[in-house]
Amino acid sequence: MSLKRFALGWLLVACRSHEAPPPPAAPPPRAAAPAVPTAPAGPPEFARTDARAALCRLLAERDRDCDRRITVADEACAAAPCPTAFPHDVELGNTRVHLASRQQAAQFVQELVLGLRASSAERIPVELGRVTDDPVTYLEHRINDDFWKALTRRIDADAGSLERALTDPKLAPASSASTELCPTDAQRCSAPPPAPPPATPVEQHVYVPADDARALLVFAKAGVPGRVNLHALPVPVSPDWVNEVTARKEHGLLTLALDAQNRGRPFVVPGGRFNELYGWDSYFIVRGLTQHPDHTELARSIVENQAYEIRHYGKILNANRSYFLTRSQPPFFTSSIAAVLERSGNSPAERDWLAKMLSAALVEYQRVWSVEPRRTKLCDQGVCLARYFDEGRGEPPEVEPGHFAWFYQAHAKSHGHCRPPKDDAESRARFVECAAELAAKYRSGKLADRAIDAFFQNDRCVRESGHDTTYRWFSDGKERCTEFVPVELSALLFKYEIDLARFIADHFGGAFEGTTTDALCERARARARLVQRYHWDEAAGAFFDYDLTARRRSTYLAATSFAPLWASIPNPCGVSLATPAMAERLRSVALPELEVAGGLSATAKSSLARVSPPAVLAQGPNGELVSRPNDRQWEYPNGWAPHQMMAWDGLLNFGARADARRLAYRWLSTIVDSAADYHGTVPEKFDVVKRSHRVFQEYGNVNTEFSYIADEGFGWMNASFLVGLSVLDSAERRALSERAPFDAVFTER
Repeated sequence: MSLKRFALGWLLVACRSHEAPPPPAAPPPRAAAPAVPTAPAGPPEFARTDARAALCRLLAERDRDCDRRITVADEACAAAPCPTAFPHDVELGNTRVHLASRQQAAQFVQELVLGLRASSAERIPVELGRVTDDPVTYLEHRINDDFWKALTRRIDADAGSLERALTDPKLAPASSASTELCPTDAQRCSAPPPAPPPATPVEQHVYVPADDARALLVFAKAGVPGRVNLHALPVPVSPDWVNEVTARKEHGLLTLALDAQNRGRPFVVPGGRFNELYGWDSYFIVRGLTQHPDHTELARSIVENQAYEIRHYGKILNANRSYFLTRSQPPFFTSSIAAVLERSGNSPAERDWLAKMLSAALVEYQRVWSVEPRRTKLCDQGVCLARYFDEGRGEPPEVEPGHFAWFYQAHAKSHGHCRPPKDDAESRARFVECAAELAAKYRSGKLADRAIDAFFQNDRCVRESGHDTTYRWFSDGKERCTEFVPVELSALLFKYEIDLARFIADHFGGAFEGTTTDALCERARARARLVQRYHWDEAAGAFFDYDLTARRRSTYLAATSFAPLWASIPNPCGVSLATPAMAERLRSVALPELEVAGGLSATAKSSLARVSPPAVLAQGPNGELVSRPNDRQWEYPNGWAPHQMMAWDGLLNFGARADARRLAYRWLSTIVDSAADYHGTVPEKFDVVKRSHRVFQEYGNVNTEFSYIADEGFGWMNASFLVGLSVLDSAERRALSERAPFDAVFTER
């Protein structure tokens, strides 16, 4: 925080103290030289008891729905007394803090909690200057100063670091118990869940690549509370081995890169139930980190960890857990390298670093995306389009219980395993129980069923795409992901080729490890021809996925249609996936279908309307079994940060700056309103039609339930906010800080 802002914040509260100001002092005698004022050493400190009292008093007066937060929901209370309108004054020791709005009240709560957590001393720091920050400045500070730190992990022999990284909320959900800061809240509201009893030591598993001898020695010395089993991975890792580990319930953490001092290279996790280094999330996180010079080295470290995955696990993994060893994710690796290089110098050390990253990138390009089973037969001069494909088999173990109930129920009916239910409750209960027994038999290996095998092969494919789950590759009641060439994957591999060509031309004289810029350019030109032949639909004016089985383009419009524009950056090959005319046509066709109040929807409402979602019998609010559609989260009306960022970039690549700024403002204003109205909430995704974080499809929404303070936001949502600010012009940023409505800022579309 700047000294200027600190001084203004301190004056704001100091001038509102109850005590009368002292009489003005006599002027000091004239000195030979003026005294240099001493800058304050840090934020003001307050007695811990006073900070806690201020926190609890404010919550008692403003938090009417008892969620330990100050949100817009508190102003719609049904029972008296309801909170009065703002402003609201609260006492912090001898200081009166004037809170002009709900947003400032929530920021005051957050600063008090940060201060209480910062130190166990009797006097604690409280950043009062931040309380009056506008919502953009405050959120930018929280992301850069707090959220990235909370999301950073490293894996090494240090017990604390290793234990933190070992935690896998997907397989062992964390306790919902929370620390109660205000005893009066437990009396005024329902008490929070009780603290769990001391945990019984559980078996934890750490897997180390067999070819990393140093890591095997380092982790042999590691120790955490409980029992930790260290394993060298087999060579090769087969799907059968992964299934055996699943059956034994011995999945665990995969180690990552170590530095010269045997400390784990840090990385950033998405947050919530995702406590690992994720594949495509990492690119967007890198983009966010590189917006601030203090975080560039952390971004570089993420790239180094992904290079380690390629060298030792054969691919950039979905994430570094053993159950992901058969699955990659969208290939953004060269784009992450480029993002770091943009913030780096041109020293010999940088060139050496780039050489190591390029070696890994070429391995991934050649051995993962250019060979079967991902390579397809759609080729041009030896360059072939690719598909997503997870080599694993059977039900993926990382999903939440009941996630596949809809499929087992549908399969039980279509294949005669269970008697179809009637309308009565008893019949429905028998059917649900029968379908659950079918699932248990399949999981245990007692039931061999090729149709179920095929479903999970395609479901795993969807998960490798990162779009888990969507109806883009679903038809006739079947998942068909392996039968499609996704347009964004074709664009990503084109981007891979032109990035490699540019790196080699700019830094290695046009040749590197047997690969040349000229050869890569020829491949990029061939892929561009393939993209325009198989993905571009001139009549519809958009890029679509290609159906390998039906031998025709899909007509399912998604935000991924902008991926070819995103990939078409200036390059030494002089090649693009789209012409300016195509870009203009896409802009005129796709934006009316996908642009809504809060940004871009993941898919078009008109495309989703053509789908007949399968239904599932599940317990309703009263415990009865009711039929409900199996809605999916990567669909209308939801919007996701990666789609927004790629669309902004793609539009900017083709000169559509007004469109990019407009879309960025819609998205960023949704983030700002969520944070300002809901006590700092920065979720995984939004319902962009309602501009709401209340998203209930599939897994719900990460990081929307907390007490007192949001600790971490969500990785790519944090990044989209920081990147989006760079898209807006200065007037739009000021309007965003003032929470100006979209229509007041953009009078013309």
